[in-house]
Amino acid sequence: MAKFFIILFLLAVSSSVIGQPPTFFEGAKQTYVYNKLLGDTVHYEMRFPSYIYLGERNVPPLVNYVVFDRQNKIGYQNTLNSIEYLTTVGAIPKGIVYGITLPTDKRWAWTSTDKDDGKAEIFLEIIIHSILKSKGEETFNLFVGHSRTAIFSMYSFIKKPEHVNAVFAASAWKLGDNDMPAEAEFKKTMDVIEKNKSNRYLYFSSGSEYALDGHEEPCKQLAEYFKNNKLPQTLKWKYYHNENADHFTNYGLYVNEALSDIFADYRKPLLETFALFNAQDSITGIPWEKIDSIYAKHSTALGYTIPQDILWYNSIASGFAGNFSNVPQSFRNKLTKEILIEGNRKYELYDGFYSWYGEILLEEKENKLAKAFLMEAVEKAKLNPMYDDLEREETINQILGLINSIQ
Repeated sequence: MAKFFIILFLLAVSSSVIGQPPTFFEGAKQTYVYNKLLGDTVHYEMRFPSYIYLGERNVPPLVNYVVFDRQNKIGYQNTLNSIEYLTTVGAIPKGIVYGITLPTDKRWAWTSTDKDDGKAEIFLEIIIHSILKSKGEETFNLFVGHSRTAIFSMYSFIKKPEHVNAVFAASAWKLGDNDMPAEAEFKKTMDVIEKNKSNRYLYFSSGSEYALDGHEEPCKQLAEYFKNNKLPQTLKWKYYHNENADHFTNYGLYVNEALSDIFADYRKPLLETFALFNAQDSITGIPWEKIDSIYAKHSTALGYTIPQDILWYNSIASGFAGNFSNVPQSFRNKLTKEILIEGNRKYELYDGFYSWYGEILLEEKENKLAKAFLMEAVEKAKLNPMYDDLEREETINQILGLINSIQ
């Protein structure tokens, strides 16, 4: 029966990707901020990941995903879907999505550096300090933009590298032109990044001139500049290009891939944890200090705190329950229960760990205690925001079936 709860968890994760709008996130909170220097009001929405409501302790949202052009409903929805899908399958960190609206008649001014009419500097200050309330190295901010907001995202990265950790800019531009900072300013930013311990990410894309994307040549020039100049090892960059993509489709094509690539190392701690266990001749205990050290090392390098999440606890518990061949049979239940107890402490509203723990107790003939854990799992399943109504009913019925089987 242990496999049932693992499979049910994975099915719940998978099915949540399908919904419109994204179901991994709570309903959008609409809000705004007025700024006297801008002389206007910036409207935006916030979407919080539902995992927050699983009672996760001591781990704030890892990333702020700042997605521009909420008024472009199709492009914005596609980016939301990409974030949800990649978050749900554990490929990128959980975080808060900020959807920023730029009215058509103000989009140019808010993203322009023109000395007379441009307000890009003011707009950036509003995003960093009024919307994100960013505290530099304490937060990881990723900007996603297209065309004008792509150029603005790259401008933001160069102007405020201590606050903008990563960018995906679809249909971007070259340095020193069209509101992009000059090469000299870019080099100063590289000096700042050189001194940082954590990585920065500059990813951009274009379609082709043939398909009427006028950003192709400037993007190619930017990529050539990066190739031919010495850059900090902590600056990661990539240029995506498709000859058949136009000005709009290159955004849709590459936002998913870019997000995945930016966070390619996010799962390394999980893989290293597996390697740590597989390297042992016989596993009879859990080296928590070594595991914490692995996570701390990668968190420092990547620039955001990586926690042991639900997937981690389920994966390691599965290893102890049967997948690790170097666990003595007499230790399998003991180690699995230790992992599940830690998961219980961290995710107070997640029912899966309680169900699994109760099942192990049933195997050990601890029926009274098993029933208590399983009853608790039912109560948590009623509140688990990761389930839809059908999944919730099926989960509760499966747990009740186990309870009813107790003599």
